[in-house]
Amino acid sequence: MKIGTLFAPIAAAALVLSGCSVSTGSEDDGPSGDAVIPASGTVAEISQLVHDSMEGVQVGWVPVGMGIPLTENWSSQLKTGLEQLGAELIMRDPNWDNAKMPDIVDGLINEDVDVLVLHNPDVGVLTSQIQRAKDEGIYVITLNMLPSQQSDAFVGGDFQAMGAALAERVVKDCSASGKSKIATIDGFGTDGASVAARDGWTSVFKDSDLEVVSEQSANYLPAEANKISTTLLQQHPDLCAIVGNFDTMMLGASQAVAQADKKGEVGVYSIDASAPACENIKNGTLTATVSYSVPAMGGTVVSLIELLIQSGKTPGETRSAIFMPYQIIDASNVDDIALACYSNQ
Repeated sequence: MKIGTLFAPIAAAALVLSGCSVSTGSEDDGPSGDAVIPASGTVAEISQLVHDSMEGVQVGWVPVGMGIPLTENWSSQLKTGLEQLGAELIMRDPNWDNAKMPDIVDGLINEDVDVLVLHNPDVGVLTSQIQRAKDEGIYVITLNMLPSQQSDAFVGGDFQAMGAALAERVVKDCSASGKSKIATIDGFGTDGASVAARDGWTSVFKDSDLEVVSEQSANYLPAEANKISTTLLQQHPDLCAIVGNFDTMMLGASQAVAQADKKGEVGVYSIDASAPACENIKNGTLTATVSYSVPAMGGTVVSLIELLIQSGKTPGETRSAIFMPYQIIDASNVDDIALACYSNQ
């Protein structure tokens, strides 16, 4: 269903509900332009307008890959929230093959979906697709990895701030231990989360007494992080900490530390606060992670879709970015933070 054909009957219904046949420019009149919600109406009337506006809306969702708590949780929340409103979620999984994503997104544009939700694997890889979608009247929401080509809305973690906060914790812990060597591992290297986290922790480490002995990318794969960390521990037996920007990946690093019998000697720090990460905090193989309300993000995206649909704005006309609140999780508070330690659902 195309957005352009959606608004005429809904806007007309909204005008009827507001009791206006001719606009006088007052905010007490019906909706401005093609906006769905009138200035006044009963609960039942507003509810009906919301459901009417979402009925039949098709949302194309392209994660980087499924099979991890992050994307499984988002997919579950998106499916549940959209189906409750009468909309349809169409998921296309590139299965961690970034080269497939542009063609997948182009395919969804060709299918005339109404909204695209994109888990952008690189700051520039979907530039033409994001612009093309907006040109063809499709709203675009990017999720957690901020692209260079801005979408109608972005929602995700503030990875630059989280990277800096995590680095400050590392500086404190390493200073207390009397050791100074650290290493960093990011995801794809060129994705928004990696770029921002790297900028954040670099800004802190450069002004500290710590020595960064290695900066590598592991493509968000635990096996790659394990391999990198195993080599680092052999090359630098006095290493203080390994810092990364995603739990699933960094659990590979924590496993390498445990295998080297250095649990408690070498800290492992991450971002995400998934259930597996929390279990590793409890057993001492992961030192700390940053929770950024991941379980709330799927619902936030559904709300943004409703907002865009109801706004009557042309795709590309407005742009917004929403950062989720964050908090460092460690052994002292791992059981106390409401939105930490999330599962697939």
